[in-house]
Amino acid sequence: MKLNNFLIKKFIISLFISNLTCLLVFFIFSIIGNLGENFSFFRIFTISTINSMQLIFYIPTFILFLTIFILWYLLNIKNEIVIIRQFLSKAKILFILLIFIISFTIIETRKDFFIDNLEKIKMSLLDKEKNFNYKLIVLKEQNTEKYFLFTDIDLENKTFKNFNFYEIVNDKIKNSIYAEKQSLASNSIYLSEYYMLNNNIINKNEYLKTIKLNNLIKLLKNNNHTHIIETKKESMNIKIYQKLFHFLLLNCLIILILFNHSTLFKKDNSIKILVICIFFIIYSYSLFTINLQTNNLIFIFIGTFFIFLHLIRNFFYE
Repeated sequence: MKLNNFLIKKFIISLFISNLTCLLVFFIFSIIGNLGENFSFFRIFTISTINSMQLIFYIPTFILFLTIFILWYLLNIKNEIVIIRQFLSKAKILFILLIFIISFTIIETRKDFFIDNLEKIKMSLLDKEKNFNYKLIVLKEQNTEKYFLFTDIDLENKTFKNFNFYEIVNDKIKNSIYAEKQSLASNSIYLSEYYMLNNNIINKNEYLKTIKLNNLIKLLKNNNHTHIIETKKESMNIKIYQKLFHFLLLNCLIILILFNHSTLFKKDNSIKILVICIFFIIYSYSLFTINLQTNNLIFIFIGTFFIFLHLIRNFFYE
């Protein structure tokens, strides 16, 4: 039991070091990028901190790998890893760290939720700091995002100078609209002359077009200049299950690679271990980034099976 607690304690220390290191690096780059903005120092500091946290949530699997690598390095300094491997099998090590493996896997699968909420906080801070002359409304539905951008709004006469509309389906622009002559109603936008981009073809239209948007006037009257409305259904489809299972295997594989007998001694090539683990991480991220038109689920299944084979190899053979 003492050995279990010792391993968990070392893991938590390594997790703190890895998160703090990444936050500091991301924070420095973010604050340099924001210094040119006309913000107060407190606002720059806060926004840079949020940006750093967002970047952390973009790469949770890499953070876990960095944590495990730091843990491996700390244990290797005093040859403590040899003692741990004498008394704890790889299966027991995985079981001890299981709560962390599952936590990072869930964060990886649901990272968009954390990133979007941090983005909302950041946009509310930007709205308070800047005096924008536009309103942006983002409507997120299942596999679809709609962007409504208004400039120079005159709510008294229910008009505005320019209007841009973008509809994105499965990360691709389906159509967009630009208009200069329009009017507003409580839940509608009326366009009398506008340009529409559809299938890479721009057409000028002069017939009346109506775009529905619930609580439109109420949203435009709000002091916030950016509104993100989530209406998409949160359902666990087969691709989410695949991603959950894949990164669960990947996180276990990273631990097994670093706790194999072949990596127990400081004289071993740590660069080689780094390269192998980073390859698997980049491979996994690429697997879920590439969107094939057909057989996408089969493509992911083959990639997951590839990780599974390496997991079996590292578990039973060293």
